[in-house]
Amino acid sequence: MRLGANTGLGRLQADRRWGGSHGPKVTGALKDDLDGGPAEQTVRFAYEGTEYEIDLSKMNAAAFHKQLAPFLEHACKSGRGHLTSATIWP
Repeated sequence: MRLGANTGLGRLQADRRWGGSHGPKVTGALKDDLDGGPAEQTVRFAYEGTEYEIDLSKMNAAAFHKQLAPFLEHACKSGRGHLTSATIWP
């Protein structure tokens, strides 16, 4: 989970509490980037050499995966399973 600059506290709605000897403890809940409701997961993907992540509810994540399924069925995996800054795309 990461804090972003898109909304007031970012993508993670933070609740700061004292965490004892380790300093403040940050807890929170993800916010769905599509509809603003609660999100359950961060989906990471890459497209044309750029890596992305989006926080989605269970329903929106399922819709995302369903839309990609026909393309993934015909695609080949490349690289080591993740893109790096050294990845070069034509």
